[in-house]
Amino acid sequence: MKILRQTLFALLSVLMLSCGGDSAEDKILHKAADVHMEALKIKSEMESGLEQMRQAHNSIQVQGRALTSEEMVFTKEVSSLEARLKYWNDNHIEVPGFEHGEHDHSGHDHNHDHSHGNNFQLPASDMLIIQKEFKDSIKAIQGRLDVVLSKMPK
Repeated sequence: MKILRQTLFALLSVLMLSCGGDSAEDKILHKAADVHMEALKIKSEMESGLEQMRQAHNSIQVQGRALTSEEMVFTKEVSSLEARLKYWNDNHIEVPGFEHGEHDHSGHDHNHDHSHGNNFQLPASDMLIIQKEFKDSIKAIQGRLDVVLSKMPK
């Protein structure tokens, strides 16, 4: 009976360990996915400011007069910011295994091919670094948007 109990205990221990949670790689990938979602949230929160900036830009562009120096600076800054945002949208990648998580696809395509030509496998730690860099990038774009909005011609 003692041998049966020890064998049963050993089998249960192995079973519990094999089912016992995520690996270190999985935990890092979950963290990377969380960072990715935070970046998308920042982008989403920028939408009203982006729309305000675009409307002001379009309003300036359709005027039938020469632009003031303030308007010219503003339109150049808008173009630069739009280019940075397009680059961010075109190049950020999703975390493998989290591609179809619940997030807002506004601002980037809906073809569900989020590899952007990057069909390579990265270690989880590298994916986390990349996601942090993209989050930092969208935060920098957000900061620039705030500056552009503050300089918006009246």
